[in-house]
Amino acid sequence: AAAAATPPPRVGAFVLQEPRLGTGHAVGVALAGAVPPDWAGTVLVLCADTPGVDGGLLEGLLATHRRFLAADGAHGATVLTGSRAASASGGDGYGRIVRAAKAGRGGAGDGDDAAAAVIVDIVERKTIAALAAAASAAASGGGGDGGGGGAAAARTYGGVSWTAAELDAVDEFNSGVVVADAGAYRAALAAVAASPTGGGRAEYYATDFVVAMAAAGRTVRAAAMRPADVWRVEGANTVAELAALEARVAERARVPPAAADA
Repeated sequence: AAAAATPPPRVGAFVLQEPRLGTGHAVGVALAGAVPPDWAGTVLVLCADTPGVDGGLLEGLLATHRRFLAADGAHGATVLTGSRAASASGGDGYGRIVRAAKAGRGGAGDGDDAAAAVIVDIVERKTIAALAAAASAAASGGGGDGGGGGAAAARTYGGVSWTAAELDAVDEFNSGVVVADAGAYRAALAAVAASPTGGGRAEYYATDFVVAMAAAGRTVRAAAMRPADVWRVEGANTVAELAALEARVAERARVPPAAADA
């Protein structure tokens, strides 16, 4: 058989992000170091600090991604999402999922068919806070029609306006796990603009790929987890938190699934 024109991605590649310019830059560096630029396939992006993510969860995500792709040839990526209400930490710091249908803003899983699952943005909590502060300042200075605290429109998608308060109230959150067409994802990340972080610094947010991919004519959709699985994507910021999560994974492995999900 003839050898493939382009070799598959490297197995076990280690890539160093230097300098550190945000999550979007990190994923871009990883793609450049591990995936050939002309490779036509699917990439799966995971977080390193979520030991609860297992093969079953990922197989379900991949199956959903393939179903969306079968229904829509323009489908470019699927984002694994969860409910903040089901998160042990409350999920306040997670990025909010903005679905195309504003009626679906209440909670994860408001619709899992190809149309209802379309998302138009992932808005980070720090961005929502900045939008609320700007709206409040505008109202205080007479630049708005009152309300303060983010009552003025903060973001508009397809003619539908969202206030900072509405964005903050969204229950559906971004897990950080994404499955995407490699070419479309790489192009979307390359189109992401830097976001100021203060002190003359800026970062590239991986979550901004959603808007960039949509602008290129590709669709991004959400695949919502069962509430019982939300704990699996909870990450750790310290060694102690990681050890606690690993212990929880080990404990649940010893418990029958029905009892563990109770």
